[in-house]
Amino acid sequence: MDGRPKTVLIVSGSLAGLMAGIDLKDLGHQVRIFERYPATRMEGQGAGITAQTDVQQFFKDCGLSEPPYSVYSPSLQIIKRDGSVKSTWNLEFENTSWNTLYHRLRAAFDGRLSEYCRQALDIKQKKGGNGVYEHGKTVTDVKFDDKGATLYFEDVDGGQGSTTADLVVAADGKFTSLAHERKYSDSYARVQRPARRYYHKWWSDYHSCSILRNRAPHVQRQYSGYVAWRGMVIEREISDESRKVFGQKMTFCAAKRSYILMYTIPGDKGSLEPGERLLNYVWYCNHAESSVELADLITDVNGHRHHKTLPSGGVRDEIWSKQKALVKEILAPPFAELVTETSQPFVATISDTISPRASFGDGKLLLVGDVLAGFRPNAALSTNQAAFDAVLLAKFVKGEMTEREWERAVLRYANVSAARSRVIGTYFQGGWDTFLGTLVRYGVALLW
Repeated sequence: MDGRPKTVLIVSGSLAGLMAGIDLKDLGHQVRIFERYPATRMEGQGAGITAQTDVQQFFKDCGLSEPPYSVYSPSLQIIKRDGSVKSTWNLEFENTSWNTLYHRLRAAFDGRLSEYCRQALDIKQKKGGNGVYEHGKTVTDVKFDDKGATLYFEDVDGGQGSTTADLVVAADGKFTSLAHERKYSDSYARVQRPARRYYHKWWSDYHSCSILRNRAPHVQRQYSGYVAWRGMVIEREISDESRKVFGQKMTFCAAKRSYILMYTIPGDKGSLEPGERLLNYVWYCNHAESSVELADLITDVNGHRHHKTLPSGGVRDEIWSKQKALVKEILAPPFAELVTETSQPFVATISDTISPRASFGDGKLLLVGDVLAGFRPNAALSTNQAAFDAVLLAKFVKGEMTEREWERAVLRYANVSAARSRVIGTYFQGGWDTFLGTLVRYGVALLW
């Protein structure tokens, strides 16, 4: 692109959308974010996040690193079934939460203050761009012409409207309604390489994304064979004995075809005070896709069966009672205490979703974050992908990268990260044959 001021519309105001919006606003562009959910729906999503290298660099470059937003973990420890330490690895982590990052990014993008971020942030503003964040707008269609894109949307009250933009950035992981039945001649085959064709048999369905369904029919969703239970407990509510075992270390415990990982994250309103912080965990358990057990597990208290995530408050008591009994049987006592003390667990089925394309409409529609690739959480790379994509998006808009160069770079990152996450997941959840197969695919991805 030529770098001249543009109107940009970002579909989704989650972390990937906000990161992209901040970088583009900083370049002097007029940026609008359409978020389909109301403001109340965006609260309380306090899931833990490991802030990897690209996230840390993004916050540093944007002047968002102070005050601190994460809990430092000096090492990774593996504990045995009896709770004793098996080994310790000198790996450092910065752990935070979705809430903490979201509210800080909102303060940077459109100046919205909250209990997580009480004052305006002194962020870089080089060229005077503008950021507007609008809740309750669901994009229903998009059309391209020589001048740019026209987006059609519905308001939360049912009203309809349209708007134009020079550039559309899709960051919504559930991007289900954009560009219904619209097809373009620039087939995804033009960007294919032999290594990427190798991925066709295990690319997954893209959150029912119609734009990808119509442009890349090979993309199909593939369930991994396991689910992730998530929960968190306030640090002070755990026994001194368990807190001593956990410390501030990333703590891991494995059983047959299952493992659990715990790390400390900021507490309510982003508090980093010991005792007020949260002990956040992810517990992976195998369930066959067609099993009655899985269907029962993802059916909520109202009898509704979910397909991806059963949110907190929806898990049935009898299902959670089984999990609490299981954790006492197979995992270390500190983890058993952590799980049994969880009052609002939630569970997600794990799958891989990667698009073979990142650019549509001659570069007028670009995919970033989860809508480009939603991979397994085992390697904790989803938020890092959002930061990586945002930085490269800014380079493309400035004219420092061509459309092809940008697309190849973000797709390579997505494929390597997905393969890496799959290797970790299958090592613990699958057999050796499955693990070795994913290891080979990881090697192919690195050569892509």
